[in-house]
Amino acid sequence: DLHSNLNMLKELLAVLLCLMSSVADIQKTSVSTCASQGSSYYYDVPSLTCSQCTTNQIPSIDKQQCVCSANAIASYTSWTASSGPSLQCTVCTGGTFPTKVQQTCIACGTTASSTTSLNLSAAIISATCIAYGPSSVVSGVCTCPVGYILTDFNATGALANNEGKLCLLCPFNTYVDSTNPYRCMPCSDEKMRRDSTGRCSCPSGYVEDSVLAAGSSASDASLVGIHVCVDQSVVQGQSFALGSFAQQKYYDVVDAGGAITSSVVVDRSLPFAAYYVASVARCKATRHTPSCQALANLCALTLFSSDHPTCQAYQDITKTVLQSSINGFKGWYLAMPWLFYEQTTQEVLFATGINRGVALSGGNSMLNLTLTTYALNGTYLGQQDVTTQLQLCPGDVRDLTRYQRIGSNYILNCRLDLMSIALSYPEPTFYELWLSDPTATDGSARASGPSLYPVPVIISNYRKSDGTTPNKFLADSPSLQLDTTYSGLGNIVPHRRFFLYDNIGGRKVPDPAKTSSTTQTQLQDMTVVRWASYMELRIQLRKDDPSTSIDESQKIYPPYLLIRYQQQVGSTISLSIPKLGASDESMRLPMVSFRATYCMDLSNFWYITMILFILLVIFMVISCGFKAFVHKQSLGIYPMQSEILFMDCCGTLADFFFWGLIVMCGYWFIFFKLQVSHETIIGVPINSSNQGVVKVLLPLDNPNSAFAAVFSICLVAKFAQVCMLIRHQSKVDIFFMDWEVIISIWVCLGFSSLLYRNQRKENFAKLRSCNLHQRPTKKGKMSVFGEQ
Repeated sequence: DLHSNLNMLKELLAVLLCLMSSVADIQKTSVSTCASQGSSYYYDVPSLTCSQCTTNQIPSIDKQQCVCSANAIASYTSWTASSGPSLQCTVCTGGTFPTKVQQTCIACGTTASSTTSLNLSAAIISATCIAYGPSSVVSGVCTCPVGYILTDFNATGALANNEGKLCLLCPFNTYVDSTNPYRCMPCSDEKMRRDSTGRCSCPSGYVEDSVLAAGSSASDASLVGIHVCVDQSVVQGQSFALGSFAQQKYYDVVDAGGAITSSVVVDRSLPFAAYYVASVARCKATRHTPSCQALANLCALTLFSSDHPTCQAYQDITKTVLQSSINGFKGWYLAMPWLFYEQTTQEVLFATGINRGVALSGGNSMLNLTLTTYALNGTYLGQQDVTTQLQLCPGDVRDLTRYQRIGSNYILNCRLDLMSIALSYPEPTFYELWLSDPTATDGSARASGPSLYPVPVIISNYRKSDGTTPNKFLADSPSLQLDTTYSGLGNIVPHRRFFLYDNIGGRKVPDPAKTSSTTQTQLQDMTVVRWASYMELRIQLRKDDPSTSIDESQKIYPPYLLIRYQQQVGSTISLSIPKLGASDESMRLPMVSFRATYCMDLSNFWYITMILFILLVIFMVISCGFKAFVHKQSLGIYPMQSEILFMDCCGTLADFFFWGLIVMCGYWFIFFKLQVSHETIIGVPINSSNQGVVKVLLPLDNPNSAFAAVFSICLVAKFAQVCMLIRHQSKVDIFFMDWEVIISIWVCLGFSSLLYRNQRKENFAKLRSCNLHQRPTKKGKMSVFGEQ
C-alpha cells in the first residue's frame, strides 16, 4: 500500500544518505557558545552540536535539551527506522494550564481566588502526644498522621504557645523525612505522588525502576535503582533479573600473593543495580540524554562486552534507528552516544580526514587534544582541553604535557596507591578523546574555529564473545608499527569511550545489616578495583602522495589511544604501605605507565639501508678474497692457513659494518637531532614554507632491532678477530740475537786472516833469500814449502 511504499522510500533515502555521507566538521563548541546564538538554541550532547528548539519548545535550564514552553504539555513519538522519539509540545487551550510535569492540561481552581483567604483547617491539625518508656516517665513524643510534619508554629507564623505542637500537611509530591519529622522531602521523581502509606509511588501507567530491579525481592527495592518512574508500556514484557544485569565479570584478576585468577564475578554490582533499569527504559522511551549516556557508561565499565545486558540493550536500541552516520561517522547513531565503530579498522586508523599539518615549531607543533566528559549517571560535564587528565601519575604540569609537542616521544612511570583509588577517589569519569583541527580542507584556517576529529580507543583487555582478545597483541608489542599491509589489522576492534579507573563496578550493593565501616570492611565490599596500568598515545605521519601538490607527509593519520587495564581483588590491597623494594610492593603500589610515541613510515629508509649493507657485504667479500690472494702468494709453495684467513675476514666484516653503523647514526643525528633549529633546518634557512618541517622520526623500538643486530654482529666479529689474533701470536717461537757478540767474532776472524797473510809474506821472503844459495832437491823446488 501507499503507507508501506512511503516507509520503504524513506528507508532507501536514509540508506543513500548514509552511503553518500562524508565526514562533517564537528565544531568545537560549548553549552555557553550555543546559548549565545539565541534564546532558542541548545547544546545537543549526543551529536556535540548546537541545535535549535522547534515550535512551543525552549531550551532546558542546563541548555542541553529542549523542553516544552510553560503553556504546553509534552509527549513523545515512538522510535522509527529513520528517527528516535522526538518531543512534541501541545499548547493548552480553553482556559487550561499544564501541570507541573506538563503531562495534562487542567483549569485553575474555582473555590479559591486571590481575594479569598485560604482554608487551613485541613492542612494544620493538632499533634497527638503518646507516652513512651517506663510508666514513671511523664514526657512523651508527638506524632502526626501520614503525610503531616510536626511544626511549632501556627497558621500566622507565631510560636504555637496556646495551640501546642501542630501537624502541617506536606505537598502531595513529597514525603515526611524518617529521620526528621519536621521536614518534607521531595519525591525522587516529579511524577510520583505520596500514597496512603506515606511512600512516594508512581502514577498509573508508570512503574518505579527500583521495583523492577528488585523483582521478587521486595526488600531490595530500597537498595537498588534510582527510584524514578518509567513508562510501563516500554518495559512491558521485558525481564529484569538482578542476578543478570547487575553482575560484573572481571578477567585476569590479581589475587593474594600476586597470583592471577582467570575470572572474578561480582554479584549485585552497585552501578548496574542502580542505573541499568532506568537507563534502558528512559533511553528507549523518550531519548532521555542522561539515561542514554549512563547506559553507554555501564557498557564501557564492562569493557564493551557483547555478552553483558547493558551492551546488548544499547545495541538493541540502536538497531531500531537507520541513521547511523551522524557527522559522517558510521556507528554514530541518531540521539545516541557513540561507542562502536562500524567501519573497517583500516578506514578508522588510516583515514585522511584530518586537515591540520604538523611541525616541530610554530603553530602546528602542538597536538591540541580535547575531551568530552561524562559522570557515571550520564550527566554531561562539558569539554576540556587535555592537560594532565590522561595520566594517573602526579607531577609538574609542564612536564606532564610535553607529550603533546610534535615529535616528543614521552614515557612516564610511577606507582599508584590502590588504597586511594578504592576509598578516596571519586566515582570514575568517562571520556571521549578528540583531536582539535583548526585547518579547513583547502589548508586555510577555519573561520568558525577548530573542529573535532575522533580519536579511537583500543582496549587491550577487550574480549569478544568467543573469549578471544583481538587487541592484546598491541600492548604486548609496543614497538609494533601498524600499517595498511599488516595482516592482523582487520582483527583490531576500536571503541570510543574510556575511563582511567573503576572503583565502583566491583563494589557490591551495601548490606543494611552491616553497621560498622572500617577500612577492612570497605575493602571487602570493594570486590575488585580496576585501573589503567598502561596507556599509549600513538601518532603516525601519513605517506606523501606524489600525484598531489600537497605534502601529505606533513599531516597525520588519526591518533589512537591504547589502554591496558589491570584489576585486583580489593581485599588483597595491603593496609600499610610496604617498604621500598618489598616483594608485596605491587599489591599496594602497582606500577603504571603512560607513553606517547610519534612515528612515520620508514620503509624507504630501511630499503636504502638494506642496499647499503648489501654493498658493504659485497665489498667485504671482495676485500676478503683479495686478502686471501695476497696471503696465498706470500706463502708460495706452503699451504694457506685457514685460521688466519678467517681471522682476516672477521676483522674485515667488523670494520665494514662499523662504518655502516657510523653512516646510520650520522643520518639520525643530522636528519632528526638537528632538524629543529632557530636559525636553520639542516642547513636550509627557515622561512614560512619550511618552518619546523618534520623530516624524520625515530623508529619505535629503542634500540632498533636492525641496529642492535648489526652492532652485535660487528662486536662479535671484532671480538673473534682479537681472540684468534692472540691465539695465533701465542704459538709463534721468538729468538733473541745478541748482535754485539756476533760482530766480535767476525772481527777476530778478520784479524786472524790478516796475521795469516802477513806470516805468509814473511815466509815467502825468507824462501827467496834461501834460494839464492841452495839448489832444489829432486823432489821439487817447493817440497819444503808444500809440507809447511
